[in-house]
Amino acid sequence: MTTNKSEIEAQSLLNYYGDFQKCFDHLTSTFAVIAQRTQMMLSLSTIALTITGFSGPKIASSNTISCYSMILGLILVLSSMLINVWGVLCIHWTSHFIQKNHIQTLQSIIEYRHLKTSYFVKGSICLVLGLSAYVVSVITFLIYGINL
Repeated sequence: MTTNKSEIEAQSLLNYYGDFQKCFDHLTSTFAVIAQRTQMMLSLSTIALTITGFSGPKIASSNTISCYSMILGLILVLSSMLINVWGVLCIHWTSHFIQKNHIQTLQSIIEYRHLKTSYFVKGSICLVLGLSAYVVSVITFLIYGINL
C-alpha cells in the first residue's frame, strides 16, 4: 500500500493531537483562513475596478500602452475574482468528507484544502499580474499622457 502526502499529513495530525475531533476542528479552521485571505483579495480587486471606473477612460485614452495594459489588468483582476469566488469561496462542508475511518476522513479534508489552496494561489497570481498591468498603465499615463 502506497501512502501519499495527504495521508502522511493526516496520520501526523492524528499522532500530534491524539484525538480525531481536534484534528477535524484544526482542519476546519484552516478553511476560515483561506476564506478570509480570499475576501481581502476580493476587496483589492473591487478597489481596482472602482478606481478604473473613475479614471480608467482618461488613462486608457492617453496612449496605446496605457490602454492595452489597462485592458490586460482588468481581465486579470476579473479572472482573479472569478477564480476566488468559484474556486475558493464555493462552500462544500467538511462533514461531507466523513468516511469509514478517521485517516480517510482527514485525508479527504486535507486534499480538499489543497484544492482550495491551489485556487487561492492561482487567484493571487492573476491579481498580482492584473494590478501590475494596471500600474504599468498608470505609469505610462503619467510619463506620456499627463498633458491630456
